[in-house]
Amino acid sequence: MHQHQEERAEKAIAMGLGGGVAVIVGGFVLAALGLLLGAIATVLGIMAILGGIAWVSFSLYQGIQKNNTAFDGPAQVYEDVKILSRSAYDGSARLLIEEWEMEEPDTRFYVKIELARENRIEFECARETYFYCGEGSRGDATTQGKWLSQYVATMGPGARAIRER
Repeated sequence: MHQHQEERAEKAIAMGLGGGVAVIVGGFVLAALGLLLGAIATVLGIMAILGGIAWVSFSLYQGIQKNNTAFDGPAQVYEDVKILSRSAYDGSARLLIEEWEMEEPDTRFYVKIELARENRIEFECARETYFYCGEGSRGDATTQGKWLSQYVATMGPGARAIRER
């Protein structure tokens, strides 16, 4: 998993959605001009609208598939990673600051990790894993897709604090 691959995939989906919407708008304009220019422009406008709808539908499908398979894949262990930041959000996507706010069952936890130089990825994790990830700490991380299933902090030479989910 690499940060640049994630960014490229997200940009491709966004560009597909934007391109599809632009083609739909162009199709409506062409269809409206068809009233002035004739039947061919109207037919081309309708074809552009249908093509744009197909384009947007395909992009939405890709985004949904990417989201549904976010936690799929083999477990991978990354050694000597650095915890860059962590954040928690409630069901309304509101950033939670205080620990007492994180007690709600719909709270989602995220940890941004530097897996290697210039490779920073944000993972979702369980509450227990979240609290074991101290910002700035180093250790070993076990991931599966975009899920951080375990973080083992390096406590000193050869000593590790183990916490599994």
